[in-house]
Amino acid sequence: MFYPQKFILLTDILDTFGELVHQRMIKLTKIHSNNRIIITDENEETLDFTQIPDKVSETCRNWFLKCACIREVLPRIYLELALVSSHKYM
Repeated sequence: MFYPQKFILLTDILDTFGELVHQRMIKLTKIHSNNRIIITDENEETLDFTQIPDKVSETCRNWFLKCACIREVLPRIYLELALVSSHKYM
């Protein structure tokens, strides 16, 4: 009876974590491009992500490399799925 509730709490935490990392990538993009690239929900689909600064790309790559260091398969998959919205910054 407790495990479904535990799963919901865990997925909520992972969703929040993924959203925080995504917002951090947006903030870093704005900082390192001198406010030239401003990403919003409306223009995110049409934005050219090849203009993302190298520092932001490196930070995003570091998040995925940290996930790759997790040896257990299932926690690694859950964490990578939480970060999938930030994948376009690489």
